[in-house]
Amino acid sequence: MERDDDESVHQQKIEQTVDSEMTAQSHGLYELPLTRVKTIMLSSSEQVPISNEGLFAMTKAAELFIGQLAKGAYEKNNKPSCIEYSHLAEYVQENDELEFLHGNIRYFYIINLFDSMRAMRAVQQ
Repeated sequence: MERDDDESVHQQKIEQTVDSEMTAQSHGLYELPLTRVKTIMLSSSEQVPISNEGLFAMTKAAELFIGQLAKGAYEKNNKPSCIEYSHLAEYVQENDELEFLHGNIRYFYIINLFDSMRAMRAVQQ
């Protein structure tokens, strides 16, 4: 009986999290899906608990970082009609401030986040 109660409470927490995530997203507080950001955070070798506030802060930081990365790639490539992977990769490789990305972080993480933002914007329009 106690196990059923624990599962019920856990399920309610999950539903509340999903509801609050959808509400916050619909109010424009963030654009990236929290679940994807959390998955990336959990893929780290360090297993650190992630609070809701920490997840929100990391999501906003990722959005700002992706925005700056996209803007830099866009401007460096003479403002193309579409930013492609090659534009981002070239911009990262040629920018000394982004040296920490050279070989240390897989580019597909950045591309997946960028694609998520683009897809969400398309749905909102």
